[in-house]
Amino acid sequence: MKNDNGQFRGISIGDSRSYITKMEADVPEEIGSKELLYNVNVSDVAFCEIRYVFESNNLYEIKAEFTTDNLQDGLKLQKSFTQYYDETYNANRQEGGFLVWQTAGKTKDSQITIEMTDESSFAEMGSFLITIYDYRLATNSAK
Repeated sequence: MKNDNGQFRGISIGDSRSYITKMEADVPEEIGSKELLYNVNVSDVAFCEIRYVFESNNLYEIKAEFTTDNLQDGLKLQKSFTQYYDETYNANRQEGGFLVWQTAGKTKDSQITIEMTDESSFAEMGSFLITIYDYRLATNSAK
């Protein structure tokens, strides 16, 4: 799941749709004009639904929802992502119930935001969501 070559699974905001389909080993569960959805088994106890969202064929949002069989496995996996993003993008800040990181994107005016939220309190299992985005990519392409 973690890969030094991108923000998530070797994929970065701004990448093309064709690049993502090459990087993902599996066939998407759903293919839409602006989205690709993948379901990935992370381990024997963890599952991830990954949604890639595009504008003008370029990725501007990744949503990865992780669920585990039990709360402890979910917290352990979430902690490993927190440590990885802290080491890669500096310490997180807390904002409205989210852990937030920011980093530069592929272009000079791009600002990537990474948010993580623990959703375990809404389920009886471990659950957390990572959202990576630069909404300006979608806004700029609409002009």
